Amino acid sequence: MDTFNFSNITLDIIDYIERNFSSPITLQTIAEYVGYNKNYICSVFKHDMDMTIIDYLNYVRIITASQYFKYSDRHISRIAQRCGFSDVSHFSHTFKKIMGVSPAEYRRKTPDT
Repeated sequence: MDTFNFSNITLDIIDYIERNFSSPITLQTIAEYVGYNKNYICSVFKHDMDMTIIDYLNYVRIITASQYFKYSDRHISRIAQRCGFSDVSHFSHTFKKIMGVSPAEYRRKTPDT
């Protein structure tokens, strides 16, 4: 991802999410971290990334989960929890939305490495 033209706010948000995605994150915690209000950071991030902060957070979590499926045999609920999801149903729905297949189907289709 080319971040050259991104604002420092967006870069700080990306950094925060990538370091803390496995923990509970709210827009308020991110806003406090970067020092601006929620509405402003959402607007800046959407302008730079063409996606919402929550969509990016979910993307990072799901891409990480897909790596767990490739390189471990952990149960889906454990992977969901490690990637910051407290609800397996929400995790599965989000995974399918982003990856195009359910977590179980992804695991079956992913060759062992």
